[in-house]
Amino acid sequence: MRRFLIIFTLILPCLSYAQYDRHQSKIKFDKNRNEIKVSESDYGLLLGAGRSFNYYDKKTSSYKGNTLGLTFKLDAYYKNFFFGLAFKPTTGSLTNQTDTIYFDISVPHETLSLNDPKTTIVIGYSIDLPYNFSFEPYIGLLTTSFFATDENSKEITELNHKARGVTTGFSINKYIRLRSIGEYLVVYLNNNINYSNYSSFHSSLGNSLYSLEIGIAYKGWFLKKEKQY
Repeated sequence: MRRFLIIFTLILPCLSYAQYDRHQSKIKFDKNRNEIKVSESDYGLLLGAGRSFNYYDKKTSSYKGNTLGLTFKLDAYYKNFFFGLAFKPTTGSLTNQTDTIYFDISVPHETLSLNDPKTTIVIGYSIDLPYNFSFEPYIGLLTTSFFATDENSKEITELNHKARGVTTGFSINKYIRLRSIGEYLVVYLNNNINYSNYSSFHSSLGNSLYSLEIGIAYKGWFLKKEKQY
């Protein structure tokens, strides 16, 4: 994780293009070669992917360790407000489990690992900052599914329970304007603290989770025609 943070810190100061501004306009031509002035509307979409580092409370980490994962997210914007969806599968371990958790399935539990892909739904507000940055606090719902993976056979067993909790956090975004009007490359650092409610799935587990995510995204604003006077 330290390597990702160092790279992120070094890249950002080198990408200070003109100030992020949603009020750009441009002259385009229709099929009859008539001039049309277009500008960015109040509606936009962001599509991103990144790497996540997940740190559980002491009770949970003893049974599954801290984990690495991926994040895939889609955010819809209206002005500075946004509604976001994200899927976060687990892909590896940062630390190893030290205890064995038991389920009502006919597999040797000593060879099992607990996988917990997550889905979040959030609402938030984007605050524009100098030097093409934005600060985006949010709050929403966290849903976790559980799977047991046999490390020997790689057989995956779905455990019929979903834990539902709460997520809150903030994202720091760096915008890099692309050539087309209303289009940006975004480098983001996302922090979130979660009430995971894992104890509803198994009484041996705890309920807190901190996640750090680093990724890149494409953000585009829909265009609108300017009124001609």
